[in-house]
Amino acid sequence: MEQSKEIQIILKLLNEQGKKQKDLTDYLGITQNAFTDWKSGRIKSYTKHLPKIAEFFGVSVDYLLGKEEKHSDSEVLSDKNVIRIIGRDGRRLEKRLTDEQMQALQLLIDQLPDAPDDL
Repeated sequence: MEQSKEIQIILKLLNEQGKKQKDLTDYLGITQNAFTDWKSGRIKSYTKHLPKIAEFFGVSVDYLLGKEEKHSDSEVLSDKNVIRIIGRDGRRLEKRLTDEQMQALQLLIDQLPDAPDDL
């Protein structure tokens, strides 16, 4: 069986972003065997995970489907009141906040000490 375009794009993103398949499977809460089945084309259950996969990589679902070009981080972040946190392990969290939540978050951030440079 042939790999779908979506799986090819996912594998390309893993490589480009230096992430491991295990990072993605852990993020999605699926087994590595399920991912292997996706890669082989045996099953296509990944389609229900596309929004979360897009979030993991910081791209749109349309990009995963091959319908649009990848946006740069600055283009994605230009959305009003969207925050993005990228952890040391490469996991991404993106969330849209209300104006009040943004103000509260800014107050909290202002109170945090700077992290050491050797992180």
